[in-house]
Amino acid sequence: RLNDTDIRLQLDRPLPQSLVLGKDVVENADWTPDLTVRSCDFGPTSGRGILCTTRGKVTIEHNRFEKLWGPALLIEDDCNFWFESGYTREIVFRENEVIDCEYGHMWPETPVIRYSPKVMDENSTTFVHGKLTLADNRFSKPQGEHHSIWLEYLAEASGANALYLNLARMTPAAAVADLFAAAPAALESVKIDGADADYEVSRSGEAVRIAGTFPTASINLR
Repeated sequence: RLNDTDIRLQLDRPLPQSLVLGKDVVENADWTPDLTVRSCDFGPTSGRGILCTTRGKVTIEHNRFEKLWGPALLIEDDCNFWFESGYTREIVFRENEVIDCEYGHMWPETPVIRYSPKVMDENSTTFVHGKLTLADNRFSKPQGEHHSIWLEYLAEASGANALYLNLARMTPAAAVADLFAAAPAALESVKIDGADADYEVSRSGEAVRIAGTFPTASINLR
């Protein structure tokens, strides 16, 4: 340790020839903790909910996210400006209640869950993050607003038994548009299971867009 911001590394092997000074970064993979967030209340507030990037085991369950200006869950990865920690292997988000989050329209499509790692190569098809598992969550939005989850550079996502509600009537939302948007082009198939699921899948460049009606449905992206 040299000071509060700098350390000197002593390596036990030569650096790869492909290493580029000023472009590549180093992360201490031994200091990436497991994370459990359970039975907590977030909001109302003018901030976001949980910002999480650790390759350890992540479980977020039995929480209440209410009236957050930003997303309930934000997953980044940045070695260009903020220098936040690296990728995630799997995040389990289950049995949470998400009420009127992203009301500040911080991001396009106002997603309540957003994966947006900062990938500088626009042509990259390499995944950054591993898997997102959604289970038994309850999402509520004001009347007239759609539900959205935004995924970029995520290898796998699955969702089951989600309930999407309209806050005014507290009944299943009649139409949930753009449930998953901006998924990587390497996505091979999209499958949505649910008796009331009526949806359309379209592709545009690197994005996969799913729009339809999902009162309760199981969503699997592979």
